[in-house]
Amino acid sequence: MRWCFVKRRTGITIGVVAVLIIGVLLGTGTRGGMGRFSPDTLEFQTRSEFTILNGAIPLYRSNWETSENELLTYIQKEGYVQPIATDNPRWETLFH
Repeated sequence: MRWCFVKRRTGITIGVVAVLIIGVLLGTGTRGGMGRFSPDTLEFQTRSEFTILNGAIPLYRSNWETSENELLTYIQKEGYVQPIATDNPRWETLFH
């Protein structure tokens, strides 16, 4: 009988500690996003993300999505720049 009590108490303790650890990790979670620009293809892309430990470990990152940028649209429409066809475009990080 005593052995069952010890096993149950240990299981409860482990469960409480696990819930506390998960709570602390999610409490340090941040929701944000990333943006990048290709000077070759003149594309602007963004994606959202959720990280824990103040950005150290990403839990979720969406796929890159092409977004409209008024400045890029304007300078292309006016003929100031044109995209370059390439199989391997460069990407510059704009924000993270």
